[in-house]
Amino acid sequence: MRVDGRGDLILAKQVEALFAKRTSVPFHHCKSLPLYQAELWAHCPTVLFKKKDFLNIPMLEVECKILNVKGAEIERKLRKLGGKRIGAKTLRAMHFDTPGRDFKKNKWLLRLRTDGKEHILTMKTGMKCASGIKSAEEKEITVANYANAKKILMNMGFGVVGEFVKKRISYRLGKAKIEIDRYGGELSFIPTFLEIEATSRSIVLNIARKLGYTAKDLKPWTVYELIGYYKGRKL
Repeated sequence: MRVDGRGDLILAKQVEALFAKRTSVPFHHCKSLPLYQAELWAHCPTVLFKKKDFLNIPMLEVECKILNVKGAEIERKLRKLGGKRIGAKTLRAMHFDTPGRDFKKNKWLLRLRTDGKEHILTMKTGMKCASGIKSAEEKEITVANYANAKKILMNMGFGVVGEFVKKRISYRLGKAKIEIDRYGGELSFIPTFLEIEATSRSIVLNIARKLGYTAKDLKPWTVYELIGYYKGRKL
C-alpha cells in the first residue's frame, strides 16, 4: 500500500523529529516479537504502517518462483499472450531483523528496496506455503529517502541481515504481474528465474500453465531458500 509524496513527506518529517529527540528505542531488553512489535507501534507507528494516513489495508500477496528460465523466450510467450511490458530496472534491497532474528523465526519480512527513483518499505507477515505457491499479507509505503529510512530502522534496533541486487523485467498479464529476475554480485551464480504474483492461487497457477509450466515447476521459496538450493548444487 503506497501513499502520495506529500503525505509521505509529512510523515517522514514526523519520524525524523522523533529520532532527533530519541536517537534509539531501547529494544535491547525485548526478548520476544510481541514486545518488539509493541515498542515499534508505540514509538513509530508509521514505520509499521499502523497510521490511518496509510489506509491500513493489508494486501494478500500470492506468488511463486520458476527456476532457470530463458528470459527472451518468456518475453516472447508473454507478448503472444497479450502481456504488457511494464519496464526493466535494477533493484537494490536490504532485509532487516531483530538481534534475536525474531522475524525469521516467525516468517516475517521487513525489506527496504529502491530502484534509484522510488524507495519502498515493505512488511510481510503470515507467510504460508502450499503446493509450490507462497502467500503473505503485505503492506508497503513509499519513503522519501532510502538512506534516512535505513538509519531510522537501524536506530530502532533492527539490523541488516541481507543485501541484494538484481535486474528485473516486469510484465502485466491480466490480473497477474510477471517478473523475470537475475541476481548480480555475489549471487550471480543463481540462474535467471521467473516470479508470478497475483491475488489468488488459481490465477498464479493459470498463468504458469499458459507459459508452459505445471504445478511441479512452482517453488514457494524466499531468496534465502533460493541461495541454499543453488549453493548446494555448486558443492
